[in-house]
Amino acid sequence: MPTTHLKKHVLNKILENIQISVLEGEGDREVGKQDREGEKEGRKEREGEKEGRKEREGEKEGRKEREGEKEGRKEREGEKEGRKEREGENERRKEMEGQLDS
Repeated sequence: MPTTHLKKHVLNKILENIQISVLEGEGDREVGKQDREGEKEGRKEREGEKEGRKEREGEKEGRKEREGEKEGRKEREGEKEGRKEREGENERRKEMEGQLDS
């Protein structure tokens, strides 16, 4: 009788150890799964950062384009002023010629 009791005790201990091992293995798998999910989230965050960088670069390019447009406007205004000056010079020449003729 004592041997049977001892055998049951030993078998129960073995089963207990197996259950503990299985649970630990499941825990390891869960931790691994969480790690992989964390890596995926990290990848998504980095992709988001890349997109953010691209957007900021696009904004910089847009600013440069607007600055170029402003410079173009200034150049056109300068050309208009130059035309007005030339027209004024032409009128003065005509007046001078008119005075010489008279």
